[in-house]
Amino acid sequence: MKNWFKISVYSLAFLAFSATAISAQTLNDAIKLSDNELYESAQGAFSKLINAEPLNGDNYFYQGENFFRMENPDSAKIIFQKGIAVAPENPLNYVGLGKVLWYKNDSTAKLSFSKAQELSKSKNATVLLKIAEVYIKADKKNLNEALILLNIAAKKEPKNPEIFILMGDAFLEQANGSQAVIYYEKASALDPTSAKALLRTGQLYGRARNFDLAFDYYQKANAIDSTFAPAYREKAEFYYNAQKFELAIAQYKRYLQLNNNLSARIRYASFLFLNKDYASAISEINEIQKKDTSKVVLYRLLGYSFYETADYAAGLINIHKFFARVDQSKIKIKVLPSDYQYLGKLLSKTGQDSLAIITLNQAIALDSTQIDLYNELGTVHYKLKQYPQAIAAFEKRILLRNGGSTNDFNALGRSYYFNKEYTKSDSIFAKIVEAKPELPIGYFWRARSNSKLDPDLKTAVAKPFYETFIEKAQVDVVKNKKDLIEAYSYMGYYHVVNKDFVAAKNYYTKVLELDPENASAKTFMASKEAKH
Repeated sequence: MKNWFKISVYSLAFLAFSATAISAQTLNDAIKLSDNELYESAQGAFSKLINAEPLNGDNYFYQGENFFRMENPDSAKIIFQKGIAVAPENPLNYVGLGKVLWYKNDSTAKLSFSKAQELSKSKNATVLLKIAEVYIKADKKNLNEALILLNIAAKKEPKNPEIFILMGDAFLEQANGSQAVIYYEKASALDPTSAKALLRTGQLYGRARNFDLAFDYYQKANAIDSTFAPAYREKAEFYYNAQKFELAIAQYKRYLQLNNNLSARIRYASFLFLNKDYASAISEINEIQKKDTSKVVLYRLLGYSFYETADYAAGLINIHKFFARVDQSKIKIKVLPSDYQYLGKLLSKTGQDSLAIITLNQAIALDSTQIDLYNELGTVHYKLKQYPQAIAAFEKRILLRNGGSTNDFNALGRSYYFNKEYTKSDSIFAKIVEAKPELPIGYFWRARSNSKLDPDLKTAVAKPFYETFIEKAQVDVVKNKKDLIEAYSYMGYYHVVNKDFVAAKNYYTKVLELDPENASAKTFMASKEAKH
């Protein structure tokens, strides 16, 4: 199995970080690192700038922005407050503080924005566009106000491409793609080296489901700047949506060479899982957790991956950790039906079937349309010999599928059989015979069902099904050995009842060839009838 992280990813990433960190000597260089999602490298660069210029409020603002992009708003808030303390007349850190408050739905956010505009006298285009960016990017939007601020900013700095990119973003959020692309193209015209403008255009076409054109723009972005990490991420997502997981992994691998941030590595581990490279997913997550064990979703992925590699004990430990940390987490994490599904499967595999049933029903309560859940629920009920409940689950699965597979009907038919509903089990296995006449299994279980309906062999209705089963089963005698013993035994007994002892002896001989210690066959062979 592939192990991507044995192929020098860490060393390549280190070299990329080292090179970019060394080159980041100015604030603009550090900002570019952050825009390129090279957050760790940017942090080092901003720290150096703050050490060199501890009273420069801009340095604090952009470091706070970088923390925010790293999904660490608490650290961002601390940095913004430090910036206000050392440079109280610098408006940007008030924007930063307002941003943190706005994302937390704190009503005082606008006071910080107003303070920033008051200090800058609304003449600083960066202040205006940064406030507008909050209104556009946050879940709680204010797109009309954002466009007002951006139009004012554009009058002050008509050649600033960042303003027009944000205008495009605002129109994109309004589902006005034609206007959005106008502003992205204007930004590209102002700065032909702007990979960000090309990225945004690609994202626009991606939203419009023109994936090929979107991909072309991501390629153009990387052609302009081969270190522009977001374009590799978008290409990875493009391949992910196309379910081309190996190609997605390759793009994410390139992304990680540039940007070894935690959220990217978690996404990479997810791609490994989706590509069914479970061992590599486990290995990658273990490496992440050497540095950070706080990310709850990693325990989900570990639980899933350990199940898929048949390490059920480890899977159960990790999925329990996931649920425990979801309850404790300050960040709202949605529990998925698949979380209960995997927990249920792991409980069943570790002998806790009653708990597994409860858990699988919790998954169904979250999403009753998930077909596989009914198969798993039915299987556990069947294992516990709770056949009526198994029947209900398997029938629901077949209903949702608008018809079942051979395996579906096999599971349902057996449940009816062991629930002593032999007429129903016979009708279910008749469907398998009709759909797959070449398979022995349908004939065998029709024979079994009918033998229960005719225990005294008055009509011998099971006989033709056993005979056909014997014929079909010859393709793999080893696989069908147990069922052939039963079929030969039935045929032997049938001929004894009908006093055809020569035929009976023939079938019991076949039984003993497969099972030399078979008691019924040995009893017959020792009888006087067998000796004639």
